[in-house]
Amino acid sequence: MKNANRASDHGSHSSFEDDAPYALCGRPQPSTLNPQRLAGFSLLEVMIAMAVFFIVVFAVLGMVVQSLGAARALQRQHADCGMVASMLSLSNTLEEGFDSGDFEGLVPDYRWERSISEVGSNGFFQVDIAVFQKNTRGKEVSENMSVLMYKPGGKKKK
Repeated sequence: MKNANRASDHGSHSSFEDDAPYALCGRPQPSTLNPQRLAGFSLLEVMIAMAVFFIVVFAVLGMVVQSLGAARALQRQHADCGMVASMLSLSNTLEEGFDSGDFEGLVPDYRWERSISEVGSNGFFQVDIAVFQKNTRGKEVSENMSVLMYKPGGKKKK
């Protein structure tokens, strides 16, 4: 009987040693020990993940291409009559007459012409401005504008 008690004591003692690592969280259930479940992702799961990844990548690339095109369009300089009028308004005097020129390399393929005439007394002038651009066919396209300016120190043409 003593041997039987020892075996039962030893058996219960052995069971306690086997449960020692799981004392706080309990023994794992057989369903979590399934070797197929721990093997990895299936081929279908990997293919779906790759498809989603490439859809996102191509969407981002499309937005980058679109924003680069918009930035390129913003870099193209276009001349207009307002640029010539602003250059003229910075001067202190106006003289009647005709003048022409280009935009000094700022905007290629553009040139301007302006005609200044006094329309009233005491320095009231009319400025007619035309800006010309050569298009791809070699023809010139123009934009015209008239501005009234008051410069008391303006000079009349003699």
